[in-house]
Amino acid sequence: MEKKYLVGKVNCETEMEKIFQTGYYVVEENNLFAIQIVKEPFNCVGNGEREIVTSFPISRTREVVERLARIFMKNMVTPTGLFECLDDLYDIC
Repeated sequence: MEKKYLVGKVNCETEMEKIFQTGYYVVEENNLFAIQIVKEPFNCVGNGEREIVTSFPISRTREVVERLARIFMKNMVTPTGLFECLDDLYDIC
């Protein structure tokens, strides 16, 4: 059974309106942890569709994945950029 833990949410706004909100989650399945990013529009600006992307299992330790999710949240990584950021991190290690 999959469990999902909210790490935090970030709003993307202009001076006039809120455009979208991005939520960062740690997902646990079979004692492995992954990151899920959910981008939801506040209104009908743009395509108005919800985007959800879940990474591959990253670690068996929730704290490691949560720390990584907080870094992604601080840098406002979107669902589209999740795998590219993970690839860059694996190239560094």
